[in-house]
Amino acid sequence: MSDVVKDALCPFSGASDPQDTNPPSDFILRTSDGVDFHVHKQILAFFSSLFSDMFACSSSDDLQRDGKPVLQLTEPQIIIHRLLCLAYPGRSRQQYICSDVDLDHIPALHEAAQKYQLVHVERLIVQMLMDDALLAAHPHRLFAIAVLRDIPDLAKKAALRTLNRPVCPLDLAFPEMRLITADVLQNLYAFHRACSAKAEHTLRRAFDDYVDGVRDSEQRLGESESQNWTFTWWYHDASRHQSGCGPDHDQGRAAEWFYTHMEQLLPRLSAVPVGQTALEEIPRVSKCVSALLRTCSFCAPRAKDDLVDIAKQVARIIDKASGE
Repeated sequence: MSDVVKDALCPFSGASDPQDTNPPSDFILRTSDGVDFHVHKQILAFFSSLFSDMFACSSSDDLQRDGKPVLQLTEPQIIIHRLLCLAYPGRSRQQYICSDVDLDHIPALHEAAQKYQLVHVERLIVQMLMDDALLAAHPHRLFAIAVLRDIPDLAKKAALRTLNRPVCPLDLAFPEMRLITADVLQNLYAFHRACSAKAEHTLRRAFDDYVDGVRDSEQRLGESESQNWTFTWWYHDASRHQSGCGPDHDQGRAAEWFYTHMEQLLPRLSAVPVGQTALEEIPRVSKCVSALLRTCSFCAPRAKDDLVDIAKQVARIIDKASGE
């Protein structure tokens, strides 16, 4: 601890503020790096049973400064400042919630909230980490934080978000990485591989979904329930197609362009096994396929919409399989 003690910044400096309607501070929290936070017993006692019990047992022999009891903490000022900003109602907490979340200090902040039994602060921290934008930007790091701090709901959400991007070394270059075990990381990779396999299986089922003509309701990938038609690559009247873009029903096969198109999607779907990949990639045919479909008066006006339709249904099944 530093020999020189200094006061924290406002609103925990202890200085009087004419715009502050709160009563004067009556307690000091001193950080490990020698910074005094002037706080209110009543507020701490209200939000923490630990502080409530502590104040009930305090004595005149406790360390004091300017007539205020001083509690020496093991955390540095950066953690205590953020902890108090979340613990205090009003302006301080609102300013903190609206600011950028610094993930470098989140594990220590959550640990301090748990240590001092600030239950509502624990909830606020988890609530901040559940933010969609934050999960999208840092899924692997938030997964590691959730594992380290034992936050199951966050771990599940973050694990699902890791599927939205291929794994690369840059995704794992964060401080918490060295703190999680190899088993945890291996389990995350296994989850990604399992979801990739399910996504590939779903896409391959779309190849031959009409061959047997019998499917359960969950695997309806190629037929509208309200209209009497099938997708262009499986349209029952092959004579309507030109340029060899129709199905070969004698061989139980859809149009060759459809097989080629779907096979090309498999590596992308395996790398990012989420419904959004199907929604984006299935309707996006190559220039060669697009040129072929334009030569067919039957496929040209229908193929694009049919691909969008199957993409939606494949995406739904993929996301359901992964637990999204």
